[in-house]
Amino acid sequence: MAQTSSRADLRFAGQLLGAAVGDFARLLDEQFLRVGGSLDCVLGAYAADHGYAPPVLS
Repeated sequence: MAQTSSRADLRFAGQLLGAAVGDFARLLDEQFLRVGGSLDCVLGAYAADHGYAPPVLS
């Protein structure tokens, strides 16, 4: 996981990627899905909407 990496560049890239995914999910939810749930719920609904089984999160 990027958060625990000893490399500062990987931690920074992980933060940027996390923010981008969060922004994408919020936009999807506001404009299309209207799930109103957590990031996992929104991404699961997006996967289901595209014919994929939502991921099983442990």
